[in-house]
Amino acid sequence: TYHRDRFGADDGHRTDTHHILSEKPGGSDTLHSLWVEARIARDAAPGRYTGEAVVEAAGDRRTVPVELHVGRFKMPPADQTVAHVGMLHNPENTARRYEVELWSDEHFELLGKVFDRMASIGNDVLYLPMAMDNHLGSSETLVRWIERDDGYEVDLEVLERYLKLFDERFGQPDVLGLYLWDVIMGGHRGNGHAKVTLLDPETGETSRYDAPWYGEQGSEAFWKPAIEGVLDVVDQLGWDRDGVMISSAHDGKPQRETREFFEEIAPDIPWSSVSHARGYRPREGELNVDGLEVEYHAYPWQADVRVPERGIIGGWDGEFLQTTLARFHFHSFSGTGRIPATYRALVSNAISVNRSRSFRGVSRFQLDYWPVPSEGGDGFTRLLRMGGWVNLMRNHEFLLAPGPDGPEPTVSFAQLREGVQETEARIAIEMVLADEDLKALLDDDLLDRAYEVIREHGGQVRAGSRVWQGYVSLPWREHAQRLFDTAGEVLDATGRESGRWQ
Repeated sequence: TYHRDRFGADDGHRTDTHHILSEKPGGSDTLHSLWVEARIARDAAPGRYTGEAVVEAAGDRRTVPVELHVGRFKMPPADQTVAHVGMLHNPENTARRYEVELWSDEHFELLGKVFDRMASIGNDVLYLPMAMDNHLGSSETLVRWIERDDGYEVDLEVLERYLKLFDERFGQPDVLGLYLWDVIMGGHRGNGHAKVTLLDPETGETSRYDAPWYGEQGSEAFWKPAIEGVLDVVDQLGWDRDGVMISSAHDGKPQRETREFFEEIAPDIPWSSVSHARGYRPREGELNVDGLEVEYHAYPWQADVRVPERGIIGGWDGEFLQTTLARFHFHSFSGTGRIPATYRALVSNAISVNRSRSFRGVSRFQLDYWPVPSEGGDGFTRLLRMGGWVNLMRNHEFLLAPGPDGPEPTVSFAQLREGVQETEARIAIEMVLADEDLKALLDDDLLDRAYEVIREHGGQVRAGSRVWQGYVSLPWREHAQRLFDTAGEVLDATGRESGRWQ
């Protein structure tokens, strides 16, 4: 729960205070959710453990019995998960909500807590706002420019610190999106506008500047050093450049002059796209439009698991990185809010092969886009450009919440995180079943149980995404225990570990 006087539902947001999992509930709250988190050592013996949680409130002290089942499955490291999770994050939102100076030590301390939560769900995407206006809601670019007598100098101090912090808490993301083009900026029907942040090195003050549009006179000298600077930081961190992409958004396509400009100054960097893919011609391992190479595609429509009678669900093994925004995953109650348990089914339900499309996860759900204090007023508002299309129907929801001392998880986030863990166990089993040599190492009993738990898992996540409060009535606890134990047995029998070994 967060405090109503500053952090509660009085900001006009439709989230119940008891949905927030904070260790410091507000004094005026009468209902507080308790979620017990257990950090289990990798060498912990599987089995049943018991203990007690102590709860104190309003002068009363109670002990609550806690029972923990440790399964045989071991989660892979955060940057080695197979399921793709690409939540939408904006660092400015944290600074605005906590009223700390942007990019200050206090701001980075808070961002570390956000990155820790991102790591706990294996968040594979990090967008770098390098041009505005954009659907990220940015008011500043991470790369800043300093005006000199002979042109502009690129300042990478903030960007470098930001990426180093992410590397410490997570590692390398699958997609590092250089957010350089957006339909808001124009350029899909003629020249557009790209605003950036200018830095005064003497005063530290920043201002907005209309940068030369892509392909216009002076644009190469302005933009090429910025892109090369980001790549230099990527190299310094020991990251692979393959994950660096130019990001676009929302069904628009950059005009040919823009595409040719980036081909000239950044010839080895592909694009990412959020679109229905109309007008794109599929190629092996990519989508293509007028020569625009797209290697990461976020597709609005839901993937929807198909439960095989005897076989694997798939999706995780697709060559092309395609994700879904899971449109209509919550369709039966889209106008009334979300049932937190439905997030448990989100990721696994988004990984499948559906209508010749292979999906490896979800993207563009809002992680930390809570309302922020409005400038010059007493109310709360959204960041710039946070309109209804920013994430389809979910522009009013966030998965982390602003607690008294920093970003806190919600019940929905906790369900999502546990759903990711179950998804990794499902994928570990399927990776063995898809390999005839490895499958041959399983005895008949284990093989039958492996197929059975995959069918059971598929049925549960499909029901959980379609039925009102479906997961509330499903036996997901018992299923999770069987899933984790079976996955552990399968990996032990084949000598494999979970994660990206295929």
